Amino acid sequence: PAAPDNAVERWLALNAFKAGDEWLPDEVRLVRFSANQPTVARRLETNFGNELKLAAVNLLDTAQPGQSLPVELNWQPIVQPQTNYNLFLQLLNINGSLVAQHDSPPNGGYTPTSGWQAGQQITSRHALNLPKNLPYGDYRLIAGLYNPATGQRLTTDTGADFVELGNITITGKAE
Repeated sequence: PAAPDNAVERWLALNAFKAGDEWLPDEVRLVRFSANQPTVARRLETNFGNELKLAAVNLLDTAQPGQSLPVELNWQPIVQPQTNYNLFLQLLNINGSLVAQHDSPPNGGYTPTSGWQAGQQITSRHALNLPKNLPYGDYRLIAGLYNPATGQRLTTDTGADFVELGNITITGKAE
């Protein structure tokens, strides 16, 4: 994972949306990517821990059960982070209960946050796998950053430990 000489996975991590990976028997790793493209752009301008600004997000505002939901985050480092943070995406139902989650370093580990320079523009692509039995309706999508060594989340400039990315409506049937 995130091996510098893994050119194919690196290209996919930077150009597609990593939906997950798992180890199979015989030390074989299955990495899944989504090619679905976000269609909605939202400007955010949210600072995390006085280190990173989440400037905008691109995503889908409707999806189907069993689909991978692509999320593209546009970052602008305020300073060079000293920590390699992980990103989390969480889909919450109307009651605030977690129904789907994705955690990973930016771009599958190919662009660690400790290498981000102040003033750079970084795009991080992720995919949230939606459960096949996800009921139709409206959901909230949130995101944040945390230190994987401690689990400590970075807080935003408003004191929250996540940012609202928007509402997602689950419709139709999975194919």
